[in-house]
Amino acid sequence: ISTYAASLGLSQPLIGNVGNLGRNVHRLNGFVNFDWNVYKDFRITEGLKLQFRSEFYNVFNNVNFQEVSRTITSPSFGQYETVANDARNIQLGLRLVW
Repeated sequence: ISTYAASLGLSQPLIGNVGNLGRNVHRLNGFVNFDWNVYKDFRITEGLKLQFRSEFYNVFNNVNFQEVSRTITSPSFGQYETVANDARNIQLGLRLVW
């Protein structure tokens, strides 16, 4: 058993027994993600325009944790191991519309 688990007062149940921790007692925060798109049209001629596009994915760079180590004998017990989303991405582009 890890020292972190022991400090929380948790112990590994005997084989064939279930623990006494209730169902769904550990829940993660809600998934938060903000994507923004900004477009600007520039008229070149009557039938031709150039569009500047900027797209921001996870614009506030929120970290959404996905999973906690639940193996009580693991040294990383109770610690977040993975994230559910990517870091901030910015994409710029030009589009010619006729």
